[in-house]
Amino acid sequence: MQTVPILAESGLSECGRTSECAQDVNTEMAVFFGIVVGVPLLLAVAVIMFFLIRILPRRR
Repeated sequence: MQTVPILAESGLSECGRTSECAQDVNTEMAVFFGIVVGVPLLLAVAVIMFFLIRILPRRR
């Protein structure tokens, strides 16, 4: 791991190591995309299952 001197001098030591900072960004992006993609996908599956289980069998 390599410490970035400019960041360390300016007091940003928690993000001074490039690999740790990149790992934090990757984790945050994964959580963000998980929420943005996962929640609408779960809602879509719930609506489809509702139609398949409740509405379609009544039409027969």
